[in-house]
Amino acid sequence: MGKKERREEKRREEKRREEKRREEKRREEEEGKKGKGKGKERRKTKRRKRREEKNRKRKRKRKRKKNKKRKKKKRKKENQGLQFPEIPCSFPTKENIPLLGQGVLPQ
Repeated sequence: MGKKERREEKRREEKRREEKRREEKRREEEEGKKGKGKGKERRKTKRRKRREEKNRKRKRKRKRKKNKKRKKKKRKKENQGLQFPEIPCSFPTKENIPLLGQGVLPQ
């Protein structure tokens, strides 16, 4: 299963859960349970929201860290190719060294 499919599945699951919660609230209101257990429910939702927010923060942090690592690797790989090549003749010219014309080596 690809990343997109997993993401879609998670989104669908979250929608299902949310719909169940709404349905439960509707049912409770119809039964006349309006005054009972509201504080507990509120605490639960607050706790859930806080936990979700923390998870999002953690996810963002992980993503940033991975991105940094990937960029560092890429930079290292790019810089590896810019090593000074062996000069075949005593006087370097644009014909001898391809990097000279690109402004990488001092002319």
